[in-house]
Amino acid sequence: MKKSIALMLGIGVVILFLTACSGEAQTFTPEEYTADAATIRRISIDVHDREIDVFSTPDNQICLSYSQSAQEEYNVVSDGDMLTMTAADSKDWVDYIGVKPDISNRKIALTVPQELLSVLEVCTTNENITLSQLAVRDKVQLVSEGGNIEFADLDVGQAISLSAKNGNIAGNILGSSGDFTIRTDIKKGNCNLPKDEAAGSKTLDVCCNNGDVDIAFEEE
Repeated sequence: MKKSIALMLGIGVVILFLTACSGEAQTFTPEEYTADAATIRRISIDVHDREIDVFSTPDNQICLSYSQSAQEEYNVVSDGDMLTMTAADSKDWVDYIGVKPDISNRKIALTVPQELLSVLEVCTTNENITLSQLAVRDKVQLVSEGGNIEFADLDVGQAISLSAKNGNIAGNILGSSGDFTIRTDIKKGNCNLPKDEAAGSKTLDVCCNNGDVDIAFEEE
């Protein structure tokens, strides 16, 4: 019995020590990356534990706004017509124990001109993805592992792919449901879309695990 108590006390001391080490405040610096929309046609964001908001802008500029620290950085690379943003953390394993940085330092905002992008891909974990009114020529792919996906008046030329785990998917798509071939894979949640419906030339793929799907079509 005494050995068990001693072992439990020892584990508690170790956890407190590691939590104290991980609780050291990071210094985040606001950053901004801009690119000429005349050259960029595809954007891919693949990060974790980040809330991502995408807005349209009347300017002919693509802009990424974010905050980073010495432990939590990003690689932002422009190559040809492709702009990519990926996580480039330099954390030690103890840095993953304890309280996350404030949400204000875990937000990414992307602004893009209407109808100039061909492809938009956004992937994150444990946070939400939100799109304001946006038009993309070819494909939009949104993935959130542990958060919601929300969008308003999404206009896409060819394909929409939406995937959420432990979160909901909700929004409006411009056009008729008859414009799309719809495929859904829903587990532990409600969905207002048919499971499989082959209709139009565009595709809408929706995958949701432990969340609800509520998507409306709005004819222009």
